[in-house]
Amino acid sequence: MEKEENFESLIRRQEKTYEYTLKFSMKYQTLPGQNIYILGNLDNLGNWKNKIFKLKWTNGHIWKGELSLNRDIESFEYKFVCAEDKPGSERWEQGKNRLFLFDRKLLSPKNKIKLDCVWEKFVINFNLYYPLKNDSEKMQITGEVNELGNWSLDNNLFCNMRLSEPKTIKGEFN
Repeated sequence: MEKEENFESLIRRQEKTYEYTLKFSMKYQTLPGQNIYILGNLDNLGNWKNKIFKLKWTNGHIWKGELSLNRDIESFEYKFVCAEDKPGSERWEQGKNRLFLFDRKLLSPKNKIKLDCVWEKFVINFNLYYPLKNDSEKMQITGEVNELGNWSLDNNLFCNMRLSEPKTIKGEFN
């Protein structure tokens, strides 16, 4: 009985310490002396106050950074901030906060999730697969943002598809 309890305790402890890594990438051209930070509602994102998670500039004005999180963090809000090292020089992304929701299906074999971001835009990539009964059927897409019709079925964003043809739709939304 004691061995069984120790084994279960070990499993619970391992589950709590399990980490995954977010790989952020964003193209943004800054001026000399400016940096890109991510601030959010987590301690390692400065709790909206402190610029502690600075991305690294790479060729092509691509800013990159990796953030390791414990498995128990399943969601958080964040924004990108362009700033110099001195206080008061910040330019925050406009619009709603970004929201990260953990989904195990996003993990790579090395427990990493890649997030390619665009300043002040949300890029949504998705694949649709739905077996059609005939060539005249269409798939309609709707969502919360203006570009997806604000949940209205009157704002038609139809995806024309053919039988057995997978279709990828890509868009950028402010």
